[in-house]
Amino acid sequence: MNNDKNLRGSSRFFLSGFKDSYLVNDIMTQGGMGIIYEATTKSGQKVVIKQAIENTKQSEGLAKKMLRKEAAILKRVVNRNIVSFMDESQDDEVYYYVMEKINGTNLFEMCSGKPMNIKEGTRIMLEICNGMKYLHDFNIIHRDLNPKNIMMDGNTPVIIDFSSAETLQSKDEVIRIKGSKIGTKIFSAPEQFNSGESSKKSDIYSMGMVYLFILTGNIPEENPDKISQYLSRKILNSKARALISQCIQIEPEERISTVNEIENALKTILKEAETANESSSNYDIDKIFIKIDGNLYEINNIITIGRKHECTNATCGDQKDLDISIDNPYVSRHHVKLRKDASGKIYAEDLGSKNGTAVSVDGGRTFNMIIHGKETEIYPGDIIALGYKHDLGPKQIIEIVGSQ
Repeated sequence: MNNDKNLRGSSRFFLSGFKDSYLVNDIMTQGGMGIIYEATTKSGQKVVIKQAIENTKQSEGLAKKMLRKEAAILKRVVNRNIVSFMDESQDDEVYYYVMEKINGTNLFEMCSGKPMNIKEGTRIMLEICNGMKYLHDFNIIHRDLNPKNIMMDGNTPVIIDFSSAETLQSKDEVIRIKGSKIGTKIFSAPEQFNSGESSKKSDIYSMGMVYLFILTGNIPEENPDKISQYLSRKILNSKARALISQCIQIEPEERISTVNEIENALKTILKEAETANESSSNYDIDKIFIKIDGNLYEINNIITIGRKHECTNATCGDQKDLDISIDNPYVSRHHVKLRKDASGKIYAEDLGSKNGTAVSVDGGRTFNMIIHGKETEIYPGDIIALGYKHDLGPKQIIEIVGSQ
């Protein structure tokens, strides 16, 4: 290697590892603790070399220690959806390791503004899930899974960048580093930034956000507690919406438990998409129904729902006569209105009910209140609660059902 151990101008140099020697061609990127080069093996194969560079602001030897830890994790991993370790430095003074070079683009560039249809997006997500399940089986957490750290090798997603990865001592361990902020904002779990905590549940949050990005082509720069509203508006497929919602719960203990559960849900979504032979990110719904106490009612225009009662001008004023009456004391006389517009979209509006109206996009796990007098767009698979209290749950359930 040349004396300054770095590329300058158009200079090139050789590095010798345990398995091969490498002609360094160019600097791909440079950070505070390392440099990433593009290089070529003697046989002409393009590779990536990551070299530790000590930073005077950090403790001596920290860069080498961190890079060795990263390499040690990748050495344990052999999976088609995870970047492959190839070689490392023989020189203790100058440490680097070599990995395969993925020639395609990253998932962020591929999907930004160009959402995938449910079939292809779920297929890609299943492969990402395969890589993450492999890591978690070895008690390895990535801690920075995001679309820029997933490269496309043809049609195969490959997870890269293990600089934040850690190995857990037990499957349920939570790593706590006070003052630490690990990951990429929006795609990383809130606890990684708020309390410096990381666990397998943190990776599960990131997986949900990656799936959301794949299917929408965008992630709003909002607080995590606002993402559920974006999810409800953008993902029509009820099973995909429920899965994402279960992954991105704010509290780790409320998230889906394992990557295996995510995989099973994705397989179901993919099977249904293949059966439907879809070509868009949303299902094309011919008819929309509401299901109340086992009975189905088609929504053609406007349906008003309330408690069974005698409706007079004295008791109800100019309220429209009910289309559906429910014998439930927690339901107001005129509780909610559902409207289907000319494009087929469905909206719910609370009519000033005493106990309120809420909607769930995740199969009834969580509910968000509907603001009185303001229409809220709803989708097949949603559950509407008439009379909902956080500590008591819903008093009357209305399911939104689509037929194809």
